[in-house]
Amino acid sequence: MSDELVSGDRARRKWERFEAKGDGPRRGKLRVSISRRGTIQINAAAMEMLGNPRATALYFERASGAIGVESRRLDEPNTFRVRAHSARGYGRIAALAFLRKYGLTVQATVAAPVEIESGILVIEIFGSDMFKERYAKNLL
Repeated sequence: MSDELVSGDRARRKWERFEAKGDGPRRGKLRVSISRRGTIQINAAAMEMLGNPRATALYFERASGAIGVESRRLDEPNTFRVRAHSARGYGRIAALAFLRKYGLTVQATVAAPVEIESGILVIEIFGSDMFKERYAKNLL
């Protein structure tokens, strides 16, 4: 759609076109969300980068507030099962106990881009400036 004003009968109005300030299309970008119920949802692109794991180990870095997600075997101790959504490719981890242990709670779902560092998916939602600015009111 062009940025030109609409012609015809609608031209009597002085329409302003909304310009989104989001981060653009999400397809192919690594993203994770964390729900108030403690579910970590990993999008299809991030699941693929992790090797579509059936289980993960979760890590926490206190200094930065970062969460690490590492692909592991299901039979290893201290792992979290990944519930994969086969049609869409995303995965869910029931991580409420992990989040509670480190005092990480939210009142509403929060989402953010992530990155892979040395095979670990790094989630910097809780320590990031973006989180503080956008979601601090949702932190319990």
